[in-house]
Amino acid sequence: IVISQDTDFNTTYDFPGAGSKEEPFIIENYLIQATGASYGKGIYIQYTTVHFVIRNCYIEATDYAIYVINTAANTSLIENNVCLGGHNSGIRNYSGDVIGNTIINCTHGPGIIVHGGNAIRNSIENCLAGIYGGDNVSIEENYITNCLDGISISNRLNGTIKENTIIGCRSGIYLVGNHNLFLIENNTVEDTFYGIIIWCGYADERINITGNIFRNSSGHCNIHYTHVSLIENNQFIRSDLVLDTCFNITTENNIFQDCNLHSICCSNSSLKFNNFSNGGLAICEYNNIEYYCDNVIENNTVNGKKLGIFLNQSSLSIVNDEYGQLILINCSDVYISNIQISNTLHCVDLKFCTNVVVMGNTFKDSLFGLMCDTCDNIVINSNILDNCKYGVSFNYIYYHGYYTYQNSKVNIVVIENNIFKKCGLKYWPYYIHAVNYDNYSKSVTEDIPSVIENNKINDLKLGYFEYLEDSVIDSEKYGQIYLVNCKGITVKNQNLSYTTDGLEILNSTGVTVLNCICNFNKEHGMYFYHHSDNATISGNECNDNEAVGILIEYSESAFITKNQCSRNKHGIATYWVSKYNLITYNLVEDNSAYGINLGSDELIKIDVSYYNTVHHNTIIDNSGPLDPLFDPFSEGSQAYSSGEDNIWYDIKTKKGNYWSDWNGTGPYIILAGYGGIDLYPLS
Repeated sequence: IVISQDTDFNTTYDFPGAGSKEEPFIIENYLIQATGASYGKGIYIQYTTVHFVIRNCYIEATDYAIYVINTAANTSLIENNVCLGGHNSGIRNYSGDVIGNTIINCTHGPGIIVHGGNAIRNSIENCLAGIYGGDNVSIEENYITNCLDGISISNRLNGTIKENTIIGCRSGIYLVGNHNLFLIENNTVEDTFYGIIIWCGYADERINITGNIFRNSSGHCNIHYTHVSLIENNQFIRSDLVLDTCFNITTENNIFQDCNLHSICCSNSSLKFNNFSNGGLAICEYNNIEYYCDNVIENNTVNGKKLGIFLNQSSLSIVNDEYGQLILINCSDVYISNIQISNTLHCVDLKFCTNVVVMGNTFKDSLFGLMCDTCDNIVINSNILDNCKYGVSFNYIYYHGYYTYQNSKVNIVVIENNIFKKCGLKYWPYYIHAVNYDNYSKSVTEDIPSVIENNKINDLKLGYFEYLEDSVIDSEKYGQIYLVNCKGITVKNQNLSYTTDGLEILNSTGVTVLNCICNFNKEHGMYFYHHSDNATISGNECNDNEAVGILIEYSESAFITKNQCSRNKHGIATYWVSKYNLITYNLVEDNSAYGINLGSDELIKIDVSYYNTVHHNTIIDNSGPLDPLFDPFSEGSQAYSSGEDNIWYDIKTKKGNYWSDWNGTGPYIILAGYGGIDLYPLS
């Protein structure tokens, strides 16, 4: 049905009605198959001024099921239709409301595009986006499943997103651009990667997010560059909320269950009366003390106890057990003793603090037991760190969706006589000056003075070695090993399991790791970082780790052979300018993401890892996303390649790798990344 002028309604098609608001033309009860027609549009209406209704039609289309454009404002109603297919969109209406329709399988466009009207009580499934809205639109009571974005609004003014149910999408609600007043109320968003994403950056916007439920958003709920907004009376369930570079945000009376709130570079904002259960608060304003001072944080609870915030205090003694979480900012001469904190984000978080003693405490079942950022003269003595992902961490902070080393100036760290159970140390022992990202080898490092001794990891010693050369670590057994600024070290026959990183190698060259077991660690089995070049890693087990079995980062020329890396997130990975690594004769099996990953890191950031050679590996039943950046839920690639400079076969013998999903003929194409091809897969 194609209508290009008012008279087409009654002269060309003889639809009933008069075209008035009271008696619109009626298009109803049609079965339309526009799968072979010109342009593939089921109903196409343009250049009209009269009122009309499209209802109770069943439409299959290859382009648009219903397309209404260049018509008079508020003249159309599209209701109770079923639309299948539609390459570009199911229903596109620029002049009225879209109510009660069912749209399925719009693979390259939104199920509904609505401008100048409202989208209410529609059901949308398997579309690129559920609903894309324009200015002054209300999107209410819709049911949206398995779309890339549930509801998407960009560069538009004003609107309401209310009482929608969004399930199984990459992002539930996506707002970007200029929104003078936007209300997001009483929606339920479940099983998404991002529960909500907002990117604004205009001083005059006002966004109210109230009464919503965000459940199981593994990539968090992210609010970026947003001003003058209210986040109130929401439930965040296993869905972290990230406020990033926001101004004048009020976050009050929210419930956080099994998740956390991260405040990053926010100012003139308030966090009040929020309730955290099995979670907590993280504040990261980098080196800007003023931002910490600008915000009001009060009357929040963590697991039924006070969230303790201490700012700009000195001669502070905390020895009573009334806090569910402790955050100290710019404090000095502090003594923390005899307290127990569990089931939160950071049990104790120290920022810009000096002369602090943390002694005789128990921190357990949290992400961080003790976290220190930009602190001087810290003594950590005789504490119990039990089942935290990171028992004690220095300069390892949250940054835009992931944890990373922070190059903060620190003077004097003493970590002695602590007991770590099922966790360990995460320590960055350098201060980096003038990092040149084009040629990272030109960066300059300055060591942090530290004493790390007499600590136990799972009843074994914590082995922390600095400036050790030409030695073998074999007969003495350790629960976790750090090598810092070492050369020519051989680590043999160690069981480095159930800790944070089993083995962490920092700025250490020529390290050999043989016949070690690094299983069930909270992060990586083995981690080679920051110029840890020319390593040999052979005959090891790195299984069941939460992140990567063997990770090479900012390092090169590793020889990785005859290892088993199974049931990790990634089996073997090289990130961030890691090159000239040889990966051969390894078994990588049943990893939840990539078996071998050359350049796609833990949290969907793509980097370059090149000139690596991969051959004669056994690669079985790994399940990495086809497109980690835009579709992290997809599965089907056993490996990731960041470019054509990575070689997936032995050039001399013309033999590649065994792939459990190879069809038996021709080359093996690596589906994730670009340019990855094994020309000679093994049968």
